[in-house]
This record gives sequence, C-alpha cells and structure tokens, in this order.
Amino acid sequence: MLTIREASEGDVELLVPLFHAMERHYEGDAAIAADLVRQRLGGFLNGGPAGLFLIAHDAAPLGFATLFEVFPGGDLTRAWYMKDLYVAEAARGRGVGEALMRAAARGVLERGGTRIDFVTGGDNRGAQRFYDRLGASRDPNVFYRCDAQLLTRLAEG
Repeated sequence: MLTIREASEGDVELLVPLFHAMERHYEGDAAIAADLVRQRLGGFLNGGPAGLFLIAHDAAPLGFATLFEVFPGGDLTRAWYMKDLYVAEAARGRGVGEALMRAAARGVLERGGTRIDFVTGGDNRGAQRFYDRLGASRDPNVFYRCDAQLLTRLAEG
C-alpha cells in the first residue's frame, strides 16, 4: 500500500537511506556519512516553519519532498520553497513524484500558502520534463547562491 504523510522525528531511520542516496546522486563520493545524515535529519524534524513529506510502499521509503515557508510571497502572502523532491531510482516513473507534489500542494494550501517555488538543475532534463508535465511555469528570474566561503567573507567584511 502506498502512503504519503508528513514525516516526524520517528521517521529518521526510514529517511536516512533516501537522503544518503540523494547525497550520493548529487555529490558522488563526497556524500556525507549516514550518521551525520541521521543527526541533521533529527534536527530538521524537530519543528520550525518547514515540512518534509515522505512517501512509502508498505514499509519501504520511496521518496520525499522538503518545503520551507518564506515570507513574503506575492501580495504579502505565505509562499513555500521546495528545496528537494527526491524519488529513489527504482521508484521513478511510477507516479511517486506526482504523488509527492500533490501532498506538498495540499500541505501548503492547508497552511495558508499561495504557491510553491523551486529550482532544478539546468542539465536535469528528466526533472524539467516532469515539472513541465505537471504544469509548473518556468520563472524568468536568475537563481543566485552565496556559498560558505562568500558568507564568511560577507560576514567579516
């Protein structure tokens, strides 16, 4: 049976393999150790203006979506930013991502949100096709990032 729910601290062990797989997918051999994943997940799931939706088939975790409330959105409403939507490789193409997006949409609307913003890699054609198929619009804004080195320089400066 397929289930989708908001994750809690009790789900850390279910989430560790998914987060570790996502880190390996994007970072390769530089992926962080499972113990550190466990520690960081525990801290994240301990509250705040965020949500982590978990999808599983029976007891096997298939994917997750992480969202954070941002203010202000358009007309000073609550907007949400989806940092990650990850589906285990073996579960891709089976509707898992769409089910996660639907759960995220319900969660955001229940919290009074008016939109979800997100980015995907320019070379991630599969994700782009997925989001296009859902009907998400491409935003003309340019995405910027201040990495740790720049943060330090700015903070000292």
